[in-house]
Amino acid sequence: MTFEDAARKVHLEQSRTFRNPKHRAQWIASLEADVFPTIGKRRIDAIASSDVLSVLSPVWTAKPETARRLKQRMRVVFDWAKASGLRAGDNPTEGLVKVLPKHRATAKHHPAMPYERVSEFVSDVQNFDGSELLKLGFAFFDPYGRANRRDSQSDVERSRPSEESLDHSRGPHESTARTSCPPFSPRGGYS
Repeated sequence: MTFEDAARKVHLEQSRTFRNPKHRAQWIASLEADVFPTIGKRRIDAIASSDVLSVLSPVWTAKPETARRLKQRMRVVFDWAKASGLRAGDNPTEGLVKVLPKHRATAKHHPAMPYERVSEFVSDVQNFDGSELLKLGFAFFDPYGRANRRDSQSDVERSRPSEESLDHSRGPHESTARTSCPPFSPRGGYS
């Protein structure tokens, strides 16, 4: 049996469980486009890791997500062939990640808001007619990157009880001093 025949049989069996018709079509289409031209006509028991490497190498760094899916789908086909008695030995997709270049994750940055628009944005948030929860979320947003505090005390200094406020006649866990307060409340020093 050729790799293509085995892949189509696996696809036929497994696609019954796919919930998404688009995924069903993409599963076999990706093999048709990138795998079948290279190893599709080869006998499934004659395919080695070097053959799989020749399929994955051209797309590995150019289209990392496609390459990952191709490898995953080929692995399923080879596992099916082994379970069906059409192939013996290790799966040729195993261990290839160690010889292929590492994928570099690229950070996807969002464009920054122009500085000139920050005050307009803050005003829009304050006047927003929507959900109170959303407005509360933006209440914690500080577009200037600093805390708007009434004084320069840190949260730790503000929450530490003063010596005078402690009642030493009580046990260590029975202090009457207020030891903490919500940091964004007026008591916490934020306005």
